Amino acid sequence: MVAIGSAPILSSLLEWMFLKTRPAKVWWYSTLLSILGCLMLFMNKESVYVDPVGILFALGAGLSFACYTLVSRDMVKKYSSLSVIAVVFTLSAFCLSPFLFIFDMSWIVSFRGVGVSLQLGIMATGVAYFLFAKGLAHVSSSNAVTLALAEPLTAALLGVFMLGENLSITSWLGIFLLILGIGILIWSSKNSSSQKELRKSQLPVYGEEPYHK
Repeated sequence: MVAIGSAPILSSLLEWMFLKTRPAKVWWYSTLLSILGCLMLFMNKESVYVDPVGILFALGAGLSFACYTLVSRDMVKKYSSLSVIAVVFTLSAFCLSPFLFIFDMSWIVSFRGVGVSLQLGIMATGVAYFLFAKGLAHVSSSNAVTLALAEPLTAALLGVFMLGENLSITSWLGIFLLILGIGILIWSSKNSSSQKELRKSQLPVYGEEPYHK
């Protein structure tokens, strides 16, 4: 929760530090609603435990994701999304490869292990981050990280409808706040894009005489 909830705030901070841009007020409203929704979604009084070291690691994960999003957005402007993702995750696999010799990896040769590995590698990582990179070409990094809060929302709904899990009233309220926050951000982005297109259409074309009645 700390990792995914801190990522949007850290992403906006990085944009302000390096790109000198500040998110709009509507972004703050939608982000705070979404973070509150995540908190309520996973709130469980029986499993509340605060570990300072764990919080620091979680904040580090949130910062890493924010940095990745900011750098990837700059890269997808210059290169194709597929090539950016291919390079990033090839380097990631190379960095993680020593762990193949540290931990017991015998499970990976089983039928279930192969299936899980293919699903995690192709769908959950390859396809998911390719689509994420494609989206980065059209939205800011802070908007993208906030929209990524749909991930726990999707996971919770899949658990309910596919695995038969039961959610408390607080969790359902968290889902509502998540949908509301993400919906506000999508609506504001579409509205902003429509206004930009309208301004462009009203600009006179070079070489043409303005029309007068």
